[in-house]
Amino acid sequence: MKKKRPSISLSPQLEQLLSSHAGIQEGLHKNKKLLQELAAAVKALSDAYVEPEKCDWKALYKKTAAVQAYLLYYLPVNLVKLFPLLDELVKGGAFDLAQRQHMSVLDIGCGPGTFMLGLLEYLCHVSRTDASGLQSISLTGIDRIKDSLAAADSLIRQYCSLGFLPPGMEVKASFRQGSVISPDFLKSPELYDLIIAGNIIAELQGEALSDCLAAITGHLAPGGALIIVDPGTRRAARRLLDVRNMLLQHTELRLYAPCLCAASCPLQDDPRQWCHEKLFWHPTEAIRLIDGVLGFTKEKGIKYSFLSFVKNDVERLSIHAGMAKDKIWRVGSYVIKNKGEDRLWVCNGEQRLQLRRLERNSSETNSDFEQAERGDLVFVDGAVPRIAFHDLPRDAVFTIVR
Repeated sequence: MKKKRPSISLSPQLEQLLSSHAGIQEGLHKNKKLLQELAAAVKALSDAYVEPEKCDWKALYKKTAAVQAYLLYYLPVNLVKLFPLLDELVKGGAFDLAQRQHMSVLDIGCGPGTFMLGLLEYLCHVSRTDASGLQSISLTGIDRIKDSLAAADSLIRQYCSLGFLPPGMEVKASFRQGSVISPDFLKSPELYDLIIAGNIIAELQGEALSDCLAAITGHLAPGGALIIVDPGTRRAARRLLDVRNMLLQHTELRLYAPCLCAASCPLQDDPRQWCHEKLFWHPTEAIRLIDGVLGFTKEKGIKYSFLSFVKNDVERLSIHAGMAKDKIWRVGSYVIKNKGEDRLWVCNGEQRLQLRRLERNSSETNSDFEQAERGDLVFVDGAVPRIAFHDLPRDAVFTIVR
């Protein structure tokens, strides 16, 4: 039986830091007028994300309420997406934190340091249970908006001064202004162990996209990892398919996740479908209050789409010893409950299947079926092909392996 995934939460230190940086010294529940203003700003940002190419982001973030809304709402919502992505790379052996003494990190389109803070939060969380030899981190952030860079610099410095980082860990951060649509936005010859591109790659097209990807891959160190994360919308996910194809066709990087192989995506020719994950977490107090005003439901999960590539020869499924690799799948939906049966979509990067299990066929060997969540890796054996789905008979095996 699968253990329930631990729900992610921000540290109280970071939550307090964001409130302080947003200029909110008291809880929002004590200031209904400010809560309404912030909720309106969150709604304006939400609408802008639907059609980002039509938004004047520089002008939008000149408004104090928009800056506050991002810091209190969207920064935490985006930050926590990094946790499961890093977890999969680290626990799968594709990115070995334990053996690194130093790590260099590049955040492209860093904004106010969202994913840099996410990385530091992740390291603080894992240091409680996992030993690591990491002694120093160098963070480099690039963004086209000068005010965002100033905010990132301030937030990273303040976070590091809280004494929350693992003992002895040294963090150096530098920031520079630049645009990903400029071919020379990565002016330094430095190589990076980890490159993060959050909420930016899916907005690029054509030559701008190919130039950006060429620059990124050229600056990834051997043994390094590239994480691309975008909103879990149909539009962003469909564009990530183009990114996936370009990186597979024109670079030597190895696709690590979410796909389990580098074949042609089974959703490539089906514009109605899109690949995304859903993350469960404990929202901050500010997010819960703002959601209460807007009717948003971040406490029910955060949707996102992503790609993880590595610059090494790691075997994607080598950690699952004794299990046939062609029988390992990633869950791509929630359990769909119907009268007398449950259904579930799985994908291995090459083929996408709908599995059906009748209630009368529930057994000890397939009891993990009702516990499966989007993103789980599962071992499936004995499924019987039908016209529109694969049936799980009573003696079939369905086991969650991660």
